[in-house]
Amino acid sequence: MIDFIAVFITFFAVIDPVGTVPVFIAVTDKYDPKTRRRVALL
Repeated sequence: MIDFIAVFITFFAVIDPVGTVPVFIAVTDKYDPKTRRRVALL
């Protein structure tokens, strides 16, 4: 199941990079800017 989630997230990011910006902002809303930057670069 975890492999399915990882593959889904990867395809979602590759297929629609602009559309994932609101998702990224919503998921990392509580993070400080340094942590958010680190997550974005992973």
